[in-house]
Amino acid sequence: MKTLTKRQKEILDFISDSIGSKGYSPTYREIQSEFDFSSVGSVVGHIKALADKGFLEIDPKKRRSIVPKELETPKAVHESHDVELPFVGMIQASFPIEMYSETKTMKVPSPFVRDPSGTYILQVQGDSLNNELMKDGDLILVEARQVAEPGELIIGTTVYNETYISRYYPEGDYIRLEGSHPDDAPAVLPSDEFTLIGAVTGLLRSYF
Repeated sequence: MKTLTKRQKEILDFISDSIGSKGYSPTYREIQSEFDFSSVGSVVGHIKALADKGFLEIDPKKRRSIVPKELETPKAVHESHDVELPFVGMIQASFPIEMYSETKTMKVPSPFVRDPSGTYILQVQGDSLNNELMKDGDLILVEARQVAEPGELIIGTTVYNETYISRYYPEGDYIRLEGSHPDDAPAVLPSDEFTLIGAVTGLLRSYF
């Protein structure tokens, strides 16, 4: 392998430490914040250099998928236990989320949950989300937050109580919401008419 610059070594150590302590890699924006870079583009350049030099493996299709090649997976990542998450309601595209009158709970294997304190479960109702590869009865894990990175699969609502599960792309005063199916036209909405309520981080499906 080729040698690293001082900054590249610092970034590699930061990624390794993050995986060791949290079980997953940092996002590009977290790296940008840690090193006070002026833009995400600077992070992209350093990550590409580390990958080109053979120190990182990257899956561009996944978030938090930057992995040092020499890093041993921490024992804690292999150890699985159940975490109890709130099971709050039902969801289908274009309709308001139907909240349960009483919140239920459900145990989920810990490797499926990045942030147990901020994650809840919704059940897919009907076939309106088939194009997102979500079937009736599927359980989706939602990380509650109001910010997302471009391209993340999010849940949000409009001022007209329409619910979207789409890929999120902020564009100035507007946001573009894209479905997974190529035949689905993107929705472009004024950003002040849309509220992002969470990011989809997992899906559970029963085959029985």
